[in-house]
Amino acid sequence: PSAPRFFRYEGPDYDPSPEVLSRIRSTLDRESDANGKAEFFGEALLYWDLLEHPLRTHDAAAASLFVVPALPQLDPDSASRAAIKLAKEPTWQRRRGEDHLVACTHWQCAGLLKDLFWMVALPGLTVALERNA
Repeated sequence: PSAPRFFRYEGPDYDPSPEVLSRIRSTLDRESDANGKAEFFGEALLYWDLLEHPLRTHDAAAASLFVVPALPQLDPDSASRAAIKLAKEPTWQRRRGEDHLVACTHWQCAGLLKDLFWMVALPGLTVALERNA
Protein backbone atom coordinates (compact mmCIF):
# COMPACT_ATOMS: atom_id res chain seq x y z
CA PRO A 1 0.00 0.00 0.00
CA SER A 2 1.09 3.55 -0.63
CA ALA A 3 2.14 5.84 2.21
CA PRO A 4 -0.41 8.30 3.60
CA ARG A 5 -0.26 11.74 2.03
CA PHE A 6 -0.58 15.09 3.76
CA PHE A 7 -1.97 18.41 2.65
CA ARG A 8 -0.29 21.58 3.90
CA TYR A 9 -2.41 24.70 3.96
CA GLU A 10 -0.79 27.73 2.40
CA GLY A 11 -1.48 31.35 1.66
CA PRO A 12 -1.51 34.61 3.63
CA ASP A 13 -4.02 33.30 6.18
CA TYR A 14 -1.81 30.32 7.05
CA ASP A 15 1.80 31.12 6.25
CA PRO A 16 3.91 33.50 8.32
CA SER A 17 4.49 36.88 6.74
CA PRO A 18 7.47 37.23 4.38
CA GLU A 19 9.10 39.55 6.91
CA VAL A 20 8.89 36.90 9.63
CA LEU A 21 10.26 34.19 7.33
CA SER A 22 13.14 36.47 6.35
CA ARG A 23 13.91 37.20 10.00
CA ILE A 24 13.89 33.47 10.83
CA ARG A 25 16.21 32.62 7.94
CA SER A 26 18.58 35.41 8.96
CA THR A 27 18.66 34.18 12.55
CA LEU A 28 19.20 30.57 11.51
CA ASP A 29 22.08 31.66 9.27
CA ARG A 30 23.74 33.36 12.29
CA GLU A 31 22.93 30.84 15.03
CA SER A 32 23.70 27.15 15.45
CA ASP A 33 22.62 24.36 17.75
CA ALA A 34 26.00 24.64 19.41
CA ASN A 35 25.00 27.83 21.18
CA GLY A 36 21.49 26.63 21.99
CA LYS A 37 19.49 29.15 19.96
CA ALA A 38 18.23 26.98 17.07
CA GLU A 39 16.13 24.80 19.38
CA PHE A 40 13.48 27.53 19.32
CA PHE A 41 13.05 27.17 15.56
CA GLY A 42 11.80 23.57 15.36
CA GLU A 43 8.49 24.59 13.83
CA ALA A 44 10.26 26.82 11.28
CA LEU A 45 12.51 23.94 10.22
CA LEU A 46 9.46 21.69 9.93
CA TYR A 47 7.71 24.45 7.95
CA TRP A 48 10.44 24.41 5.29
CA ASP A 49 10.93 20.63 5.32
CA LEU A 50 7.25 20.02 4.56
CA LEU A 51 7.13 22.46 1.64
CA GLU A 52 8.82 19.99 -0.71
CA HIS A 53 8.26 16.73 1.15
CA PRO A 54 7.60 13.77 -1.20
CA LEU A 55 4.43 12.75 0.69
CA ARG A 56 2.89 16.21 0.39
CA THR A 57 -0.07 16.51 -1.93
CA HIS A 58 -1.62 19.70 -3.24
CA ASP A 59 -4.93 17.84 -3.58
CA ALA A 60 -6.80 17.98 -0.27
CA ALA A 61 -9.05 15.10 -1.37
CA ALA A 62 -5.98 12.81 -1.58
CA ALA A 63 -4.75 13.64 1.93
CA SER A 64 -5.28 11.78 5.18
CA LEU A 65 -3.50 14.41 7.32
CA PHE A 66 -3.73 18.20 7.16
CA VAL A 67 -0.88 20.42 8.36
CA VAL A 68 -1.55 23.96 9.60
CA PRO A 69 1.76 25.88 9.32
CA ALA A 70 1.12 28.45 12.06
CA LEU A 71 4.29 29.66 13.80
CA PRO A 72 2.84 31.52 16.78
CA GLN A 73 6.04 32.00 18.75
CA LEU A 74 7.64 33.63 15.69
CA ASP A 75 4.57 35.28 14.12
CA PRO A 76 2.08 35.99 16.95
CA ASP A 77 -0.82 36.76 14.60
CA SER A 78 -0.46 33.56 12.54
CA ALA A 79 -2.57 31.38 14.84
CA SER A 80 -5.49 33.82 14.91
CA ARG A 81 -5.44 34.24 11.13
CA ALA A 82 -5.31 30.48 10.64
CA ALA A 83 -8.12 29.77 13.12
CA ILE A 84 -10.51 32.18 11.38
CA LYS A 85 -9.79 30.75 7.93
CA LEU A 86 -9.62 27.12 9.07
CA ALA A 87 -13.10 27.17 10.62
CA LYS A 88 -14.51 27.76 7.11
CA GLU A 89 -12.51 25.04 5.35
CA PRO A 90 -14.51 21.98 4.21
CA THR A 91 -11.52 19.78 5.11
CA TRP A 92 -11.76 21.06 8.69
CA GLN A 93 -15.53 20.79 8.92
CA ARG A 94 -15.56 17.21 7.64
CA ARG A 95 -13.94 15.77 10.79
CA ARG A 96 -13.83 18.86 13.01
CA GLY A 97 -10.05 18.90 12.80
CA GLU A 98 -9.37 15.39 14.07
CA ASP A 99 -7.05 14.84 11.10
CA HIS A 100 -5.22 18.19 11.46
CA LEU A 101 -1.76 18.86 12.89
CA VAL A 102 -0.36 22.06 14.36
CA ALA A 103 3.26 21.83 15.50
CA CYS A 104 4.26 23.91 18.50
CA THR A 105 7.17 23.06 20.77
CA HIS A 106 7.11 26.23 22.85
CA TRP A 107 6.28 25.68 26.52
CA GLN A 108 3.40 28.16 26.25
CA CYS A 109 1.74 26.61 23.17
CA ALA A 110 -1.81 26.83 24.48
CA GLY A 111 -1.49 30.57 25.05
CA LEU A 112 0.39 31.23 21.81
CA LEU A 113 -2.02 29.25 19.65
CA LYS A 114 -5.09 30.82 21.30
CA ASP A 115 -8.30 29.69 19.56
CA LEU A 116 -6.39 27.47 17.15
CA PHE A 117 -5.11 25.38 20.09
CA TRP A 118 -8.62 24.68 21.32
CA MET A 119 -9.92 24.02 17.82
CA VAL A 120 -7.29 21.30 17.38
CA ALA A 121 -7.12 19.97 20.95
CA LEU A 122 -10.81 19.53 21.68
CA PRO A 123 -11.93 17.26 18.80
CA GLY A 124 -10.02 14.33 20.19
CA LEU A 125 -6.36 14.82 19.43
CA THR A 126 -3.96 13.97 22.19
CA VAL A 127 -2.05 17.02 23.29
CA ALA A 128 1.13 16.40 25.22
CA LEU A 129 2.48 19.17 27.41
CA GLU A 130 5.82 18.70 29.08
CA ARG A 131 6.81 20.64 32.18
CA ASN A 132 10.48 21.31 32.72
CA ALA A 133 11.63 19.97 36.07
